[in-house]
Amino acid sequence: MATRLGLDNLTTYDLLPPFEAEMRCRIWWTICRHEAAYAEEINDRKSPPLAQTTNIPLPSNFNDNDLSPDMTTLPAPRIGLSDMSFALMVFEIVRLVGRMGQFMYEKAARVGSRAMAGSPSTRERSQGILGETRMRIEQGTLRYCDVSRPFDWLILLVAKVTLVGVLSLPLDFSASPPRSARPALSCRACFCRR
Repeated sequence: MATRLGLDNLTTYDLLPPFEAEMRCRIWWTICRHEAAYAEEINDRKSPPLAQTTNIPLPSNFNDNDLSPDMTTLPAPRIGLSDMSFALMVFEIVRLVGRMGQFMYEKAARVGSRAMAGSPSTRERSQGILGETRMRIEQGTLRYCDVSRPFDWLILLVAKVTLVGVLSLPLDFSASPPRSARPALSCRACFCRR
């Protein structure tokens, strides 16, 4: 249904008022988050997740009261924590897991064929993406967290647990990760449920 509404089509966002475009980004990434959680719950590793194939940017770092349906331009994104901080950190991790999954699909597709000469290895590409994501999360969110505040502590805890899990993966993806490593690829730490 989301694709029928064009939520996955970046070109439609340019035609919308700023408020609606921002809300569509929020909705799209919330759908990606839930889709990733559901795929993990049913252990579906056959189809690529939405986060793996999307070009929709993450929502901006705004408080909800910064936005209004009547606005003609978006304000400058906030520096520091906002109402969106936890969600943005989760969306970054969902996007990271989707991109890492993309490497596994690409590796499987190349079995039996040679990689292009001079192209960066899967390991190098994975390390680059991991480093970029970690930097964005640390610079955009974690450095503003104060462990004496419960919400900040939750953000720090989820980010660290998830990033440590992903960083502990073998990055060459010479085969599908062993079953024991799969929880590290997991988004479960991002979903606060029992």
